[in-house]
Order: sequence, then structure tokens, then C-alpha cells
Amino acid sequence: MAVLMIFEMTLSYQLMLPLSLVCVIAYFVAQASGEASMHEITIRRNREQNSRIRLRATRMRDLIQPVDTVVTRTASLDEMTRMFLAHPVKYLYMVDERNIYLGAVALQAVTSVLLEAHVQTRPCACDLMHIDSLDTMTPDMSLAEALQRFVDHRGERLPMTQSNDNPHLLGVVYKTSLLDAYVRLTPSMEYCGAPMQNREPDGSEQGRRTFPRAYPHFGAISSCNDDVRRQSDSRPGRRPLIVVLRTDKAAAAVHNARIVCEQSIADAYRSSHYTVRDPSPVNPPTDLIAAAEASFRALSTYDVTLRSSTASAEPVEVHYSFRKPDFIRMDFIRPHAGATLIYSPDTKTVRVWPFGFHRFPSLVLDPHNPMIRGPHGHQVDESDLGALLRNIRALQDGGDTRIVGEAMIGTRRATHIIVEGASSRAVAGVHRFQVWLDVTTALPIKVMSETDESELIETVVMDNLRVDVPLPPRFFG
Repeated sequence: MAVLMIFEMTLSYQLMLPLSLVCVIAYFVAQASGEASMHEITIRRNREQNSRIRLRATRMRDLIQPVDTVVTRTASLDEMTRMFLAHPVKYLYMVDERNIYLGAVALQAVTSVLLEAHVQTRPCACDLMHIDSLDTMTPDMSLAEALQRFVDHRGERLPMTQSNDNPHLLGVVYKTSLLDAYVRLTPSMEYCGAPMQNREPDGSEQGRRTFPRAYPHFGAISSCNDDVRRQSDSRPGRRPLIVVLRTDKAAAAVHNARIVCEQSIADAYRSSHYTVRDPSPVNPPTDLIAAAEASFRALSTYDVTLRSSTASAEPVEVHYSFRKPDFIRMDFIRPHAGATLIYSPDTKTVRVWPFGFHRFPSLVLDPHNPMIRGPHGHQVDESDLGALLRNIRALQDGGDTRIVGEAMIGTRRATHIIVEGASSRAVAGVHRFQVWLDVTTALPIKVMSETDESELIETVVMDNLRVDVPLPPRFFG
């Protein structure tokens, strides 16, 4: 376009060659600088503005999700216990024959009954139900109204009914979906796609402002840290249930609370004299790998700083971000400092920026490409915690699992377990896993893999693990 405009104004053929050369050089200089053109910026701003306009008109009917944790009035204690063990939730919703919402059964109520050693009667769901334990949402509720409901409710989800006059249960709304919509609606928030390892709050005023600036409606959540700490201190002889850092860890606090609830119901059920009358075999609640798998299923995103070391290659340090379903971003710290790698499950490809995110040039590669595989053949699309837990589970089947004890990994307390395959069996070249599971999230924070001759293959330490952090879709592409 510039060549045509100059030629039209000058009508000089002699300028065509130097103009073309200058335009080509300017194009590559602009691409290498990584800055977008004014045209691209205008298009992006108009697209974001149109998206925010649509989001302002969003109603809760657009965010509704199906609900599985529903019981009837006559549901037995065994049925409710199994449901709590199968789903990491704090409430079961009670309905009648016409699917009319009647109230909720709290995990705390079921746990209290199970801990009573001399209970003479077996209460059913209607005996433990509370009508006013949860606020409900309606399909025509706005984002602001829904956010206020979650401020008053320290949980991950709330039930949705047809209306206040017609409490027909339609489904649930998750806080994660609400926060994701709110992030896209707020263009001026601090977090705009940069790696989040620099967003750790501290004692400064900036650290205290991080969460309220991104989510101004959630300022009241900061008090949950003190409440949880008081609850832990009030239980003599028990270790603290949960450790929450500061206000912008509220999403992680919600997830951690769900894990604690699941563990509490399992502990209470083991200590009670009730037995589940089910002839099918079930895994014991003490299966820590099962708890880790349940924790992974419950989260939607996580980010962590991975530090990998092997005997045959130089150490690798990378900031790793994950968003379901299987979106992966790796920002390399060493080696190849500044390089960014993103895997998309939509295209089944990996995009690599050797000199930084959205900086020229970029490459599109297959996950099997040896250029981006690890020293032991690890693939990007099989590098998340879910893939690791699947490999550990496969090795555990028919093998041996033993709990070593507790240990400190950095500032986190973890449970050390060893999973060893039967005979010389190996999964992905590994015969023995040594795993340290964080007692707060139940997720791995350190893993050592070994051969059947006890030779160390790799050691991976996961620092600054955070779950359910806001990672918008644009962060992965």
C-alpha cells in the first residue's frame, strides 16, 4: 500500500525498487519488535469492547451447569456419604418428586452424625436438611447480583431455580465461570496475560490491592483466612486443616476447602460404625493417589514453577500454566530464557516463540517433534499433573504402595509415598515413583522417577503451586 501511494504521488518508476526494499525491511523490523500495528490494535479494542457489551447483558442462564449432587427426602445416610465421597462438594441439594428445590444437606451435618459413636437411629436426608442454608440464583440474575451472592457464600457453586415463586431446580452456577466472565469484562485489571509468578502478594500496599483491583466485589473474601485459621486452632490435637496466603488466593482457598471436606468425610466415615452395603469393591479412602486424582479433577486451572534435573542433561526451570481441557503454556526461565511454548487441544499442535511470546518468529510443531521433547521423551501434551497421576496409577495397579511419612518441601508440608511396579514392570520407562503430596491440595509438589535398578531418572520440584487461578483463554494464544 505504501509503495502504491508513493508511486501515485510521484509517478516515478525509479522509486519502485528502493521503496519495495524499504517496505520489506520495515515489515521484518516491525515483526521483530513485537508491537502490533494501529490497525490490529483498533480491531482488537473493538472486538474486546463488543465482547464487554455482550457480557454486561449476560444473565445467569448463560452460565448454568448441570448438577449431579441431588438427593430426595428419603435418601439414606449411606447414599449421602457415597455421594460426598464421589463429589468434592460441601452441599447436596434436596428435591421432591417434581424436582422442586427444598433445601440443602451440608457436609458438616453428615460428618457430625458419622462421628457420633452411639447414634441409635439412622437419619435420612430430610432430617439433616436446612431450608435457609444456601441462597439460590435465578436465570435472569445479573453478573453483579451473582457476584454479591458469592461474597456472602464461601463456596464454589450455588443452586439455580426457575424463580423465587417457582423453585424448580435447573442446575448450578460455578464461581469459576463467574470470575472468568468478570475477568473478560474488566479490561483495566492488573493481570493481562503476563506470567503470574510475579503476582504473589506480599506485605506491601500493592500486594494488598492485587485481588480487590481485579475483583472489586470480592473484598470481603479476605476474612476467610482468619476464619479458617480460627477453625483449625479450635480443634485440639489436630493439625491445621488449611493454609491460605492472602486475598488473591481466594480461588485456591475455595478449592482447598473442597479437598479438606472430602478428606473430612472420609475420615469420619472410617471412624463410624456404619458400613456401606455395596457388594462392589471400592478403593480405601487412604489411597492418596485417588485423593490426588480427585483434587486434579476438581480444579480448572493451575500454575507452577517447575524445576527439573537429570544426570544426563542441564537443569530446566520453567513457569508452567494449565487450563482445562489441556491448554498448556510453558515460559522458559532456563535454558532458552524467554522462550514460550503453547499447546492447544483444539489444533493438537504446539506453537513456539523462541524469543518471547508473540515475538517474531514463531513455529507450529507437532507434539511428537523431537525438537520440543524432553531428554527422556516427554511430550508437551502429556506433561500436566493429570498425565503424571495416570502414570502413577498405572504403575500402582498390581504393584506396591507405601507411605513413608511427612516431610517439608520448601515451605510446604507434604506426605511422602513410594509407588513401585510389580516385578520389573515400568510405565513410560519408570519402575518406581517417589511422590510428595501437598497436605493442603493433595497434589504432587515433588516427584522422583527411578528405574528397576534404583537409578535416578529425573527429579521434578514444583514450587509456588496455585490452583484455580484466573487464566483467561487469551493467555494461551
